[in-house]
Amino acid sequence: MRLFWRFYRMPEHKRDTEEIQRARRACERHYRLIDAELEQRRYLAGDRFSLADIPAGTTLYRYQKMGLDTALPARAAEWYANLCQRPAFQNRVMTPFSELRGRESF
Repeated sequence: MRLFWRFYRMPEHKRDTEEIQRARRACERHYRLIDAELEQRRYLAGDRFSLADIPAGTTLYRYQKMGLDTALPARAAEWYANLCQRPAFQNRVMTPFSELRGRESF
């Protein structure tokens, strides 16, 4: 969320590049943790899709669609690609959010 607010929601002239890079590195660390969890199983909480996959997948959707050059570790990328094939994920998570670009307030 910090990256989303500091980069995507912040008007370009107000962005703090150093803070964006710190937030980006934090995201990269977290996605490497997800990747490590997926080494032993197909989904975050086991071999079946569960509630654990939804919030993590939601953050990845935003992370991938903000307009930053992003890369995911291999297992996390495969897991995310599988989530993106789920109709409910497509209909409820993979929704446009362009109206939020550069908009600090709700």
